[in-house]
Amino acid sequence: MEPRYSEWKALIDAYNRKKMIYCPYCDKPNAYMMQRYVTNRDGETERQYRVECPVCNSVGKVYMHTSTAELSWNAREQDKPLDPEPQKKMTYHFVKDADG
Repeated sequence: MEPRYSEWKALIDAYNRKKMIYCPYCDKPNAYMMQRYVTNRDGETERQYRVECPVCNSVGKVYMHTSTAELSWNAREQDKPLDPEPQKKMTYHFVKDADG
């Protein structure tokens, strides 16, 4: 039996509002904390969380806790790693003396 996933829905806080988070890509607080339910092979149901920004279409990684998903989003862990710059070769310039 394969795990079953529900649809991603916005997380509702205690004030009956969608939980919004600052988006480092748009520089505005318009990203939503999303949640879904996963039923695993044993029949246990767990929650999964991720952050999505509807403006710039950025999506964060999936985590089991809201705080971890938010910290990952703020640290931009979903970004692709940068290619390392090639190491520059050291060059030596010899200066001739006046004696020759």
